[in-house]
Amino acid sequence: MTNDLLLDMEVGSQNGEAVVPFLMNLESSPMFGSTTMHTSRPPSQSDPLFKYRVSVTYAQKL
Repeated sequence: MTNDLLLDMEVGSQNGEAVVPFLMNLESSPMFGSTTMHTSRPPSQSDPLFKYRVSVTYAQKL
C-alpha cells in the first residue's frame, strides 16, 4: 500500500509562460509524480489570469 495522494488543483498566472517553471518544479521534485494538465483558460474581462487545471501525485511521507 502506498500513501500517495492525487492533488487536483487550479493554478493561475498573469502570463501563460509563468506556469511552465511551476510544473517543471513539481515534476523534478522527489515528492511529486508526473503532472497532467486537464484544461487551460485564457484571461477574461472578469478574471485577468490564465487558469490551468492540473493534477499531480504527491508521495506523502508519514
